[in-house]
Amino acid sequence: MEQEKDNFWFYIGGLIVFVIALVFVFKNTHKESIPEKAYTETSKEIDEQIAKAKQQ
Repeated sequence: MEQEKDNFWFYIGGLIVFVIALVFVFKNTHKESIPEKAYTETSKEIDEQIAKAKQQ
């Protein structure tokens, strides 16, 4: 019984590490799918629209 409890926490720890690794992999994959130049241009346009809205 004691050995089963020890293994339980190893499984939980392994699962947590696995999920964290998946999050980083999907985050990097998603970031690569958005071209950096398009993201920068869109961000600049949004900032300009916000500045115009604040002036009015």
